[in-house]
Amino acid sequence: MLSNGMNLNIVHECNGLTPFLLYFAAVLSYPTVWKEKFIWSLLVYIVLLIVNVIRMLLITLVVLDQPDLFHFAHHWVGRYAVGLLTLGLFFLFTYFVPVQQTLKDN
Repeated sequence: MLSNGMNLNIVHECNGLTPFLLYFAAVLSYPTVWKEKFIWSLLVYIVLLIVNVIRMLLITLVVLDQPDLFHFAHHWVGRYAVGLLTLGLFFLFTYFVPVQQTLKDN
C-alpha cells in the first residue's frame, strides 16, 4: 500500500526476464563464438536487471504523485522503453561482435 492509498503489486511478469530471454534467443542464433555470446549475455542481463529496478522505482514515484498515470507509465513508457532498450542492446551486440563463418565456402 502506498502513502496515497493505492495498492501496487509487482507481479512475476515484471521481473524483466522476458526481455532478457528474447535478447538471449537472438544472441544464441547469431553466428559467433560462444565466449562472446556468454560475455554479452551476462552484461545485458545485468543492464536489464538494473534498468528494470529503475523502471519499477520510477513507476512507483509517478503513481505516488499521479495515480491516474499508472497505465501510461507502466504500459507505454516502462514496457516499450525496456523493449526498445533490449532491441538496441542486440543491435549493439551485432555491431561490436564479428560474424564467425562456421562453414567455409569452396
